[in-house]
Amino acid sequence: MKITNDLNDLNNYFFENKKIILFFVLFFISILLFNIFIYIAVDSFIRKNDEENLLKNVSLIESFLEEKKQQVSNYAKLLARFPDLKNINNDNLLKRRVYNLHSSLNVKGIQVFDNNLNQIFEIGAGYELDKNSQLAESIIKVVKDGYSVSFFSENDSFDIQITSFSYIYDEYSIEIEGLVSISESIKKDSINRIAYDIDGVINFYSVAELNQNFFADFNKERSISGKAYYLKEQKIEEENYLLSYLPVNDFYNNPIGYYTILVPQSSRKELIYQLSVINLALFLFLLLLLALYQKIK
Repeated sequence: MKITNDLNDLNNYFFENKKIILFFVLFFISILLFNIFIYIAVDSFIRKNDEENLLKNVSLIESFLEEKKQQVSNYAKLLARFPDLKNINNDNLLKRRVYNLHSSLNVKGIQVFDNNLNQIFEIGAGYELDKNSQLAESIIKVVKDGYSVSFFSENDSFDIQITSFSYIYDEYSIEIEGLVSISESIKKDSINRIAYDIDGVINFYSVAELNQNFFADFNKERSISGKAYYLKEQKIEEENYLLSYLPVNDFYNNPIGYYTILVPQSSRKELIYQLSVINLALFLFLLLLLALYQKIK
């Protein structure tokens, strides 16, 4: 009878402890599942937020480039208003005015052409235009229709260059007497200032530097304005980055190169670390409670 009672007590002891252990296990699993759910939700939110910020950064660079293009176009229109530019080589005062304009605008080059795109005057280093090329023919056609022309190119310093052509009218604004051209380089410093503001890394690569595999796994995204941009996640030196690119197009809308923007995913990495610490702390806390319970029993 005594042996039977001892066995019953032993069974009851193990049964009660099993219930406690099961409770702690289920509680820990619940906490773990809750943390996984929180991680997925927060990670998804951070990822979406980072993607939106990256697309805004790409849009910011695009806006910067377009503003610079418009600025150079305005410079060319300003220069084209100088009277009697076709006779600049015979007018030292006019030359000085153009030199002063070049200095004050801090542009790369100023050029004056006649109606046949023969260069008659130049300050600095402008765009080397072959007057017999298809590009020259296209520029003449657009300018004679009364429009200015602005486009991107890559110069000898491997900088992006903006060149703008504007027409020169006679004193009665009837006949086109020639063209003026202003060229300005987009310095890496100005792009780096944008990179500093967005906490990212911006690089420019020419078409020859990037093979087609670079573009293979980009996913198309759309900004608020409805323009198409591209992004992907890439691991570089054990660090996760979101990567996007922006094509820079020439006169014929063909890319001469690409600005790439890298934004680190440190916030997501920090999230994983914090949740791991929380789960480990909860697990140790539950083990401590279980040990205290066993000691009290």
